[in-house]
Amino acid sequence: MTMNRIQKIVYTMACLLTATGALADGYKIRLNAPSNGTMTSSVAEASPGTTVTLTVSPTGDYYLSALYYEKIVTNIGGAESPRRRSPGFSEKTDIPINTTDQTYRSNHYGGTYTISMPSYDIEVTAEFTSCTSITGATLHWDTWDGTLSAPTSITYDHGLHTANVYLGSSDLTVNADYTIDTNKRTDVGSITPTITGVGTYCGTISDQTIEIIQRTLTITPMSGQSKVYGEEDPTFTYTSVGLVAGDAITGALSRVTPSIDNVGTYKITQGTLTAGDNYDITFDGTVDFTIYPKDLTSIALTITLDHDFFNDNDGVQKAQINTIKYGDITLTEGVGNDYTYAYGTGVYGSNDYTTPDIYPITVTFSGNYAGTKTVKYQIRPEVLLNNSDYRWRTFYEPTYNMIVPTGASGFQAYTVSDVNVHAVEVTDRLYIKAGVPMLLYKPGANYQFYPELVEPTDGNLSGWSASGYYKRNASDWDLGTDPNILNETKKVWVLVRDKFVRSMSGTLKTNKCYLELSGSTPVYFSPELNLNPILTGIETPIESRNDKRVVSEWYTLDGRKIQGIPSKKGIYITNGKKIIIK
Repeated sequence: MTMNRIQKIVYTMACLLTATGALADGYKIRLNAPSNGTMTSSVAEASPGTTVTLTVSPTGDYYLSALYYEKIVTNIGGAESPRRRSPGFSEKTDIPINTTDQTYRSNHYGGTYTISMPSYDIEVTAEFTSCTSITGATLHWDTWDGTLSAPTSITYDHGLHTANVYLGSSDLTVNADYTIDTNKRTDVGSITPTITGVGTYCGTISDQTIEIIQRTLTITPMSGQSKVYGEEDPTFTYTSVGLVAGDAITGALSRVTPSIDNVGTYKITQGTLTAGDNYDITFDGTVDFTIYPKDLTSIALTITLDHDFFNDNDGVQKAQINTIKYGDITLTEGVGNDYTYAYGTGVYGSNDYTTPDIYPITVTFSGNYAGTKTVKYQIRPEVLLNNSDYRWRTFYEPTYNMIVPTGASGFQAYTVSDVNVHAVEVTDRLYIKAGVPMLLYKPGANYQFYPELVEPTDGNLSGWSASGYYKRNASDWDLGTDPNILNETKKVWVLVRDKFVRSMSGTLKTNKCYLELSGSTPVYFSPELNLNPILTGIETPIESRNDKRVVSEWYTLDGRKIQGIPSKKGIYITNGKKIIIK
């Protein structure tokens, strides 16, 4: 049947209405997936507003570069004609590609995508593009400015460093452009990571190594460190250059042969000093540590001699040092050892080691010790007292400071004071000072002893002049012609500082024996100067000065004769007895 124009239009609309009615439950979905990838849809057709899931997967070294759908309309001219994209009616709608999720990047943006089905047929197209290979990329530390060579090693600085990848002039972004299995390091060491391209990059790198290298740490011991022999080693100090904040140096410096402690210089060594594996220590081993001798000058030592003293007339004598002990340490004598010693001139000027004197021995320390010590021994003078004719022999020339030995009781010592002679009995060790006039007397038989010498405390070693030790007949002053001290039956040896002094004027001084008082004409003592050394006792007086009986010849204790009975209270001597006058 031949249709006219109106009939054809009606038929076409009828067919269209029929088709429209057939698609009332859904619109078709057609997939356009070129090679190098695949794409599937969860449904072949869907009602408008229905969610459709697309699964896209690039293959090989390709990535999903574009994803979109377009509207499809039917051809005019036949209800059964296939639908096609109608020129002028196409509507291209992009489906956003997920470039932020790691799952999509590692699959080169492949994955699942969803669309809300429009109210028309659509054709979905996936486009795939070749990936960029990262096999020519290079590892480097931290960030890169795109102009400098990328560092493959870095000096340790206590910081956390990250390994990155750059390709050509591009610094790639981890997880966006590639993944890496290990890329961070703080301490010295190397890493060889596996790098896999993701997103628009593909390929794998697993043969590049980057490292953190040791930092140079310079240690210099402080100069001038020392100790004194016998002390413990100090904690050696030092300076350092190169240590970064947050790190520490541990351990301690030492010195060469720390077990040897003799005087000398020793190089300071690194010992146990370390800053860990992150540092390469450069140590200055030229600095010396010095051990100085121990100065024993002011330290108490135990020094023993084989003799503390010798007696006069023993001949040439020198005491020897037996031992010197410093605490529990016994020092060794001799050149090259701990000490040597030498003899010096005596305190009173003697140096022949036969004359009585106090002789010093000077110890000079050496080796591990320094300083000097002086010990002394003495040759004691002989003192001989002979009472057979009231003669007293004085001390051995020259006059010394000395101590009468313990047990020398029974002696009397007379010291001259002003115009009097005072007697004191020696009952124990009596210190006799050089230069002080003194007489010694021991009643009975001859007596010989050796007083202990002592050093002067005032530094005066002049003593008495050689001609002034004692006075007797035929000496510098002939006492036999002086009636004031000559008792016809007695000859007295008198010990004075120099000689009997005649004073014409002035004040009488102690430690002098005066024979004249002041005056234009010599005036002698009217009382007799009696030096008769008779030991007397003290008894109760049988008479007092008020008694009518007059007893002739009264004497003061210093030997001066008075006229008549004493008029003052005191102790007097008469008839060989001491009398107390109350």
